[in-house]
Amino acid sequence: MKELSNPFKAEFGAVPKCYVPRSDLENSIYNSFMTSSTGTMQLMTGIRGSGKTVFITRISDRIAKEKDWIVIKVNPEAMLYENVIYGLTHALHSSGLSASLNINLSPLSVSFSNDNFTYSSEEGKLENLLEQAGKRKKKVLICMDEI
Repeated sequence: MKELSNPFKAEFGAVPKCYVPRSDLENSIYNSFMTSSTGTMQLMTGIRGSGKTVFITRISDRIAKEKDWIVIKVNPEAMLYENVIYGLTHALHSSGLSASLNINLSPLSVSFSNDNFTYSSEEGKLENLLEQAGKRKKKVLICMDEI
């Protein structure tokens, strides 16, 4: 009896041997992000192995190539605010924003400051970073898999 191989890949977003491309749907979602002036949210659902992660990865990688976009992939099992704040800080810092991020895991506190502002709450930090991105005419895509 021939042993069957596992069709599921251990790596997230790895394209399997028999991936069914969904070009029209991918283009539709990509275009909705590109043309939205107020923001949009997409939720992908489906059974295990149906290609959700590959599909999301293809769209986010495509958007990441756009010069006016910042793409942040977050782990749903980690601290979400801190991961998004770190990703935005890194992206904006590499394009000229001078800032520092300090994470102390013993009392679970995060401080963020630069010459223009200092915030103590994650929501305030995130709001300020999104405003900074907007001033630089950057759009932000936050991707989360397996929520």
